[in-house]
Amino acid sequence: MRRHRPVALIAGAALLLGACDEGGPGEQRPPGEVPTPSPSPPATGDGQDDDLPREVPDGEEEAQGGEDGEDDGEGDSPVEWSVSEVATGLEVPWDVIEHDGRVLVTERDRGRLIEIGPGSAGTEVRTFDIDPAGEGGLLGLASDGDALFVHYTGGDGNRVVRLDDVDDGDEIPLVTGIPKGPTHNGGRLAIGPDDLIYIGTGDAGDASLAADPGSLAGKILRVDRDGEVPHDNPYDGSPVYSLGHRNVQGLAFDGEVRLWAAELGPDRDDEINLIEAGADYGWPEVTGAPGVDGLVDAAFVAQPAEASWSGATIPDGSAIPQWDGSLLVTGLRGQQLWRLELDGDRVTGSETLLTGEYGRLRTARVAPDGAIWLLTSNRDGRGSPASNDDRLLRVGP
Repeated sequence: MRRHRPVALIAGAALLLGACDEGGPGEQRPPGEVPTPSPSPPATGDGQDDDLPREVPDGEEEAQGGEDGEDDGEGDSPVEWSVSEVATGLEVPWDVIEHDGRVLVTERDRGRLIEIGPGSAGTEVRTFDIDPAGEGGLLGLASDGDALFVHYTGGDGNRVVRLDDVDDGDEIPLVTGIPKGPTHNGGRLAIGPDDLIYIGTGDAGDASLAADPGSLAGKILRVDRDGEVPHDNPYDGSPVYSLGHRNVQGLAFDGEVRLWAAELGPDRDDEINLIEAGADYGWPEVTGAPGVDGLVDAAFVAQPAEASWSGATIPDGSAIPQWDGSLLVTGLRGQQLWRLELDGDRVTGSETLLTGEYGRLRTARVAPDGAIWLLTSNRDGRGSPASNDDRLLRVGP
């Protein structure tokens, strides 16, 4: 039985929270280069779940920057940055967001939405009726400033609901009946510049569903804040926006209103995809960038031992200006933060940061003060937790 430990707020985090008034590392390739994989095998588990070595090997090259380091990115006025702990003792956290001046965190397995605040030990805001089997449970969050949107696994499948009142309000269902499984439940949410809700789903362990436009599994979905289908969605009357995804774990918009997605591969080829309406990203027929007609190649590929990507964000006007415009993606099995340099619709460079320092990293998000929030995921049954795991970290000046 998992021991439930109290959440502790680290002294000194009040400055951040007050600003709320959010085996081996694999083959190294040149920046942006992607391999040409063979057709995919049948789905098994997440790339993060396969029985491959998960330790960070001795002698792995450290990225430029790091704790108390200065980044060598191309942004103006580089600043030195470091990592500090905002909260410890979290129980399998999955997402973090600032909403209405509050820092909210989801705990996947317990179904708790908790608030982190100065002097707080992680106050429970509300609990959702979840099915916590496998990778399911309380997952992603998004906020449009007025309402909070929540993705969770319930008895009848994965669903996305809206909360107009976070504390006591009813759940307003937006999308229900998204297939669930012990693996590949997706879970990430994003609010687009068009004020629409983008939802990353997984294939629920049935690879054939990803290519089926009639299924909500293995897709990126797009609805309005009432759950209605926008008139310009690619499939008439359907929330499906793109298909052929194995397990979408990260969604982020860049400054040119392009949507980028981080996706877990099987035993190879974790993908970074640039999302186009109506496009098919190949699963289960292919992974990576094989150049098959009718299927969209990944923009960037890495292998699960160094990646197993999860949360993604693209800072703009952040407290670390040399990272602005880069795609930041957390690595689970890779146990590191990836920074991918973007130039238009291309990934032109990459570096890895914090390798092995904090274990499995689940989520990256820009905080209200411009720093980067990271959530660890070392108590999800696949990591080696430290005594103070799991943690909400702050990366900033």
